[in-house]
Amino acid sequence: MVSTEMHNYIYFALPLVGILLTVLVVKYVIRNEVRPGIPNVLYSISKRKGIISNHNLFSSVLASSLTVGFGGS
Repeated sequence: MVSTEMHNYIYFALPLVGILLTVLVVKYVIRNEVRPGIPNVLYSISKRKGIISNHNLFSSVLASSLTVGFGGS
């Protein structure tokens, strides 16, 4: 059986693992800047007729999924 103390360590470690994975994916897999979501969308609506580049779309989804999936905010 896993003790309560071990659960506390796991709850602390998982967000750190998620942040580490997100940094590694952005740095070595995506390799380009991931721009913030809302300003990027507003810029695309006003200047590019609502067209968001595939890079920004998928990189934001991937980085956010990793962070939130491991308990980050």
